[in-house]
Amino acid sequence: MAQFDFNGNLINTWEDGGLLNVPAGLAIAPSDFGEFSNSLLVANFGDGTIVGFDPNTRQPLGYLEDSQGNPIVIPGLWGLTFGNGASLGEANHLYFAAGPEDGSNDGLFGKLQSVPEPGSVLALFVVSGVGVVSSRRTQVKQHKS
Repeated sequence: MAQFDFNGNLINTWEDGGLLNVPAGLAIAPSDFGEFSNSLLVANFGDGTIVGFDPNTRQPLGYLEDSQGNPIVIPGLWGLTFGNGASLGEANHLYFAAGPEDGSNDGLFGKLQSVPEPGSVLALFVVSGVGVVSSRRTQVKQHKS
């Protein structure tokens, strides 16, 4: 991954660790987004995964994962954004757009949210409108739109 300034000058390159697959969207996570707090999140259109990067060291942190340690997969994932805490959604919810059937004709809008496990700093990621996913050993909750 390459980083450029607004004039098109190369600033730096980022090692992706082989985790990027047709990157299509970027978002900076807020400070209350579980283990990926303050990280740069990259949407992979190619395989539907989301990869976190440390914005200071530019090193990959890995995929957002479900409770079995598998990467969360959203087929046809296009873009990511966090809400603004007002009319554009909650600031600690990661909203996404995807084209799950063929990537271009049909559309899906959903969100991922980090929910702390009681008595722990582990996080549960819930996909609204798509299904249920979580990271590590957490309780499963389901939200449907």
